[in-house]
Amino acid sequence: MQLGLFEEFEKPGWHMVEWGSDELKAFLEGVGYNVVLVEIKSLSDSRRYRIST
Repeated sequence: MQLGLFEEFEKPGWHMVEWGSDELKAFLEGVGYNVVLVEIKSLSDSRRYRIST
């Protein structure tokens, strides 16, 4: 948040955070943002994506 992340979330559109934390998710939800998690798991010859709200 010290780097101006919150100001970026105020701009219109989708915003992505790589390696977000549970604390950031809880904070964003607490101030009224919708949070969507995309988890990517590497498999031997492919990837598995899991999307949750």
